[in-house]
Amino acid sequence: KSSRSQQAKNSLTEVPTCFRCGYGWAGHSSGLGPYHKWCLRRWAAGVVVCFTDSETGESCFLFGEEGRLDGGYNVFWGFGELAEEDPHITAAREAWEEALGLFGSQEQIAEQIRGQASLDIQVPLYLMYFEAQDCKRLLEEYAQRRQAWSTAAASLQPLAQPGGRPPGGDIMDAFLAVPASSFLEAACEADGSGVVALSRPSGGHLARALRTSAPSRRKKRASAMPCSNIHPRPPAACLAQLLARPQTEEALRLRSWCMGSGSLAASRMIASAALPGLRPDGRPDGSFLATQAIFSASWTGPWGCSVPVSAEALAEKAAKALHVLSLEDDKDLRQYVAAWASRASESPKLAAIAAAHLAKLAQCMPETSKLLSLELQAKLPQTECRVQASCGESRLAASLCLLSCCCFVAKLTAEGLLAEVQCEESALAAAQKYVTESSRPRWMPAEAASDAARALAESGP
Repeated sequence: KSSRSQQAKNSLTEVPTCFRCGYGWAGHSSGLGPYHKWCLRRWAAGVVVCFTDSETGESCFLFGEEGRLDGGYNVFWGFGELAEEDPHITAAREAWEEALGLFGSQEQIAEQIRGQASLDIQVPLYLMYFEAQDCKRLLEEYAQRRQAWSTAAASLQPLAQPGGRPPGGDIMDAFLAVPASSFLEAACEADGSGVVALSRPSGGHLARALRTSAPSRRKKRASAMPCSNIHPRPPAACLAQLLARPQTEEALRLRSWCMGSGSLAASRMIASAALPGLRPDGRPDGSFLATQAIFSASWTGPWGCSVPVSAEALAEKAAKALHVLSLEDDKDLRQYVAAWASRASESPKLAAIAAAHLAKLAQCMPETSKLLSLELQAKLPQTECRVQASCGESRLAASLCLLSCCCFVAKLTAEGLLAEVQCEESALAAAQKYVTESSRPRWMPAEAASDAARALAESGP
C-alpha cells in the first residue's frame, strides 16, 4: 500500500502544466475551460447530419452518444487545430474521425460542406443531408466499425500512461437516430434553453426527443445507475436553440425540413471510407500510434499536476511496433513522423518534446532522419506562405506555427538528425515581429512568443 502511495505521489507535480502547450498554467488567460482545453484553439466546429429513413420515410437527425459530465449525446463536433485555416476543415476532420469514416473520407466531407454558411451565427455548424438511408444499417455499421476500432486501440496499451486513460481516446459509444419533427417540437417546448433529452430506442431503432430539465452535475456523479434519458452536450443544445429560434437562413430551411414543409440540398450518398487510424489488416497505423504516444507524452491530467510519460521511453516502445509495421514499406513510419512534426509546430515547448522523442526513435530506426527531412522540407514552405498570405489571428497562428517549427528544426539539427533543412529568414523575421508586436489573444500562452525568441537566439542563424 505504501509503495502504491509513493508511486502516486511521484506521478504528481506541484507546478500545474498545460497539456495543450506544455507551459505552466500561470501564463494562461482565464476561461479556457477544464485542462485549458481552449489553449491553442481558436474555434470549435462541427457537422449536423440528417437523412430520411428509407423504411419509414421519417426525417431524422443522426447524433452520437457519448458519456460526458456535460451531456450524453452530440453532433459531430470538436476543436480546431492551430494549423487549420478554416472551421470547415475542422468540421470535416471531426465528422470523419467521430463517425469512424462512415460518412466518407475527410476530403469527401470537406468537399460537401465547402463554402457552406453556418447554421448558427456564433458556433460553426454545417449541414450534411444524405436523403434516403437505411437507418438500421447506419446504426449497425457504426457499431461494427467501433468494434474494429476498439480492438485496434487495445493493442496500444504499451504506449498508454500507466494507470491512466484507456488507450485510443474518446469516440462515440453509438449512433442515435431521432425523428426531426419530435426533436423540433421538444426544442420549441424547451423555449430556447436547448435542453432536449433523448429516450433510448424501445422496440425499434429510433430514439425519441423530449423536453426535460437538465440533471445537476451532482446527481450525475452520485448515481451509479444509467439514466433513462440522454441529455445534450453544448453543441447539440445549440442545435435545439437554433431550431427553436432560427437566426440564419440555413437554420430556417432546416426548421422547415423538420416540419415537413421544406427541402434541403442533398449531400452525396454515404460512401464509407477506411477507418481512421487503421491499416487494411485492422492494426493501428502510424498516425494512430503517434496520436497515442503524443497524448501520453503530454497529458498532465485535469488539473495539470500529473507527470506525463517520458518522450524518450515512449520512443523505444513505439519503435517496437513500427518495426513490425515497416517490414513492407515506410508508410506507417512516415505517418508517425508527420504526426509528431504537426504537434511540434504548435508551441516551442512541444517542439522540444517532439525533438527528444524523434531523436531517440532515430537511434532505433535510422530511417527516421530521412523521413523527417522530407516532411519538414514540405511543411516549412507551406507555413511560410501562410504567414505572408494571412492576416489578423490567422497570421498570428501561422506565425506561432512557423516559430515553433523552426525551434523544432534547430533542436533536430543539434541532435544531428537534419543537415539541409532551413527556415527562410525573411519569413521567420516577419513571424517573430508579428508575434512580438501583436496583442496576445486568449488562446495563446504568454510564454510561447518569448520562448520562441529565446530558443531561436540560442540556436543561432
